Amino acid sequence: MQTAAILDLSAIPSAQRAAVQALLEEVAALKDITRRQHQLRQPVDFHPELSRFFHREVSHL
Repeated sequence: MQTAAILDLSAIPSAQRAAVQALLEEVAALKDITRRQHQLRQPVDFHPELSRFFHREVSHL
């Protein structure tokens, strides 16, 4: 996993500080969304009998 560099917002001119903060928050939100999507793609390990039940139900549709 990448390590984030520490950014001193006080070193950024005040006119750009809000924009930089907004971009940092957006990047953090996008990283969180990506992490959640990866978690959703993890295979689910159902009990074998439950898997057969679902397969049987779906195959009749």
